[in-house]
Amino acid sequence: MSNGELAYLFQSAEVLPLQEFSPYTFQLKKNKNTGENSGRVIANRLPLPAIGPIKPDSRSENAKVYSEIIVYI
Repeated sequence: MSNGELAYLFQSAEVLPLQEFSPYTFQLKKNKNTGENSGRVIANRLPLPAIGPIKPDSRSENAKVYSEIIVYI
């Protein structure tokens, strides 16, 4: 991050369509391999991205398009 903090990037393995209302509900869970409290939900419902900051990863015709969500925990 710009302030020097460590951040993790997650991206979908499949294409998610752009829609006004998302049918998806995403949760953030603790890694199931870390022992005690594994699989525990850290954030029950992640926020949906705003439509304003949507950006392609390049100028090519088949470039992936991203809309970032930053979640502070």
